[in-house]
Amino acid sequence: MGGYFSHHLGCAGPPVIRAIAPHSGGTYPGDCDDAPMPVMILHGDADPLISPSCGEAAAQEWLRRDGCPAGAPLEVPVAGGTCAVVTGCTDGSSVTWCSFEGMDHGWAGSDDWLYGGGTRYEDAAELAWSFFAGF
Repeated sequence: MGGYFSHHLGCAGPPVIRAIAPHSGGTYPGDCDDAPMPVMILHGDADPLISPSCGEAAAQEWLRRDGCPAGAPLEVPVAGGTCAVVTGCTDGSSVTWCSFEGMDHGWAGSDDWLYGGGTRYEDAAELAWSFFAGF
């Protein structure tokens, strides 16, 4: 439930938490007391445990919470998938949705294939650290 907990920290954690990058989790609908929060959401599109639609819904909820502009996101190719980046949100926030093609509930970029991640996907840890560096 780490992905869900990350979303919760994003709502409850400012100013100590400055950005979040949940992997394979969803969020609850509703407002956050201290939004906006920069968010990078990572999810495999073949995840049988936590439906990719949960991650997609979470991205949409953060776009609303963060007051992001409507329009097409910037599509950025990454190994095994794509990241859709929306900038120009309230207080310089942004929302990024990374989807990995054919990936199960595993960690993207991990060499542990037990849960269907794998090194054919962009390293989620590296993506997250690069994202965090901007905030």
